[in-house]
Amino acid sequence: MFTRLIVITSLFLLSGCMNRDLIISNHNKKNTLTEEISQEKTIIPRIAFPEDEYKALAKSGRNTIKGNIYITNPDGKKIYGKNTRLYLNPVTSYSEQWYNESYIGGYQMQKANKRLFNYLKYTASNKKGNFAFFGVPNGSYYVIGVV
Repeated sequence: MFTRLIVITSLFLLSGCMNRDLIISNHNKKNTLTEEISQEKTIIPRIAFPEDEYKALAKSGRNTIKGNIYITNPDGKKIYGKNTRLYLNPVTSYSEQWYNESYIGGYQMQKANKRLFNYLKYTASNKKGNFAFFGVPNGSYYVIGVV
């Protein structure tokens, strides 16, 4: 067995991103540039919490996942996620829906079922953005943090 890792940075855990529309308008024969934030009112419903899928997950393991969380600015300089809280989320049908709809699609989703939090692992990065999760079972995971 192996542990597959899907790294996601610069996102909001279990929430949606807001869509932004840039609108150029012409008022009173003056060219003005206004930015209107369109908050997507449609909230994507979550699938039913797959309790059996989560119960089948191993509770502990011997693996360690280490990494460094940062983003790169337009100049190529790394900006480290200092003291960033990170989550290790097992890949399930529930987390895949979140990944596809919220992270990739940018839609806001219903709040997560509270039972999910029993299956997440948590850690924090240090001042240089370094982090580690210990005692990780074999499997596939999303690593989530915000810089």
